[in-house]
Amino acid sequence: MKLVSLRYCEYCLKEGKVWYSINSPIDINSSPSFTWLTGIVTPYTFLWTASYDQVLNQIIANFGQWWQTGLTYYPSAWGSFKYEPPTGFKALSTKNLPEPSIVDPSEHFDILTWTGNWANQNISGLDFQPDLAWTKLRSHVDHHILMDTVRDEGTTLTKNLRSNTTIAEYVWWHSMTVNPTGFSVSGHSWGEFNYNNYNYVTWNWKAGWIAVTNTDWSITSQVSANVDAGFSIMGYTGNWTAWATVWHGLSKAPEIIITKNRDYTSSWQISTFLDNSTYETYFDTGASHSPYWNHTVNSSTIKYQKSNSRYANYSWNKFVAYAFHSVPWYSKVWSYTGNGSADGPFVYTGFNSRYVMFKSTSVSWNWQIQDTTRTDFYWNPENDTLLANSSSVENTNNDAVDFLSNWFK
Repeated sequence: MKLVSLRYCEYCLKEGKVWYSINSPIDINSSPSFTWLTGIVTPYTFLWTASYDQVLNQIIANFGQWWQTGLTYYPSAWGSFKYEPPTGFKALSTKNLPEPSIVDPSEHFDILTWTGNWANQNISGLDFQPDLAWTKLRSHVDHHILMDTVRDEGTTLTKNLRSNTTIAEYVWWHSMTVNPTGFSVSGHSWGEFNYNNYNYVTWNWKAGWIAVTNTDWSITSQVSANVDAGFSIMGYTGNWTAWATVWHGLSKAPEIIITKNRDYTSSWQISTFLDNSTYETYFDTGASHSPYWNHTVNSSTIKYQKSNSRYANYSWNKFVAYAFHSVPWYSKVWSYTGNGSADGPFVYTGFNSRYVMFKSTSVSWNWQIQDTTRTDFYWNPENDTLLANSSSVENTNNDAVDFLSNWFK
């Protein structure tokens, strides 16, 4: 077998059509080489026996870094190839991708694992001060702990919510204090937070730090929003009014909202807004139910569909809501259909995922959480699973997700 080099082989792709050109500019007025292409198109080279390529016996790949005449290489004038693309087209080069709003994702979300020491300690390694810190004991059975800077109105966090229970918020005599590189935890506590030699994980999100009070809508809210990252924390008091509106602080409509009544024992409310449809469920039971939020969520506000919902708008009760929408090359809220096979479905995200939380909408199963920190990436598929709706110990034998460059299976 011989390796064949097609020098200066360039193509243009538009509306499922592709044109090839060898050693000459592309003429898009000519008939395309292919007209049926759909989905993601990937150029590739392959082994091929060719009598005229006995000398080189190699592939010379030009991805836009140079062009060649004879044995001389020249920098590309267009950051592309030897021939300039036709009018209206761009070269197949990362230089022509739009600039992402999130250049470094680790400045907005990251994961820390740590071991309790039954004493005060500092947990560092972040490139931001976390506004939402979600902690779970991995090595033993105990609760999830959610703390944020909106409910506590500062850096010292003591107000605790648990995703695996329905209990109201309570104030801890142990605390977490956030700082520009992570957080510190106070001394001895129950196993759920800083027990000696117990292993923990904390998922951290950056919002907007100091909450902004908004009175422009029917419910006054305190909102800390990270507009670039599509994440906000909303604090508000219910008013028992149907179609009441709350400002979410983002630049586009949220695709998922996680809400909890802080004053009342009630389920966590999870609402997703995808493909002009709404799916609503709970953390604790996983069961679906009729909507509490309005089906139409816009770029400024969200609405309560029901007036007396203890899950979203009970009179005089305090609530917290976490809102997210997709951001290209950073985050993705989506749905997919399983195939029941060990070779699971392809789920395109557009980036290398660090964290995935997913649940079946067809049955009342668990909310599974996978990430690339708790298991060495070498051991892909990831097999360390935690359940947002359960206090159970980490399952280390569940090969659930295969994390890849811009998608997962």
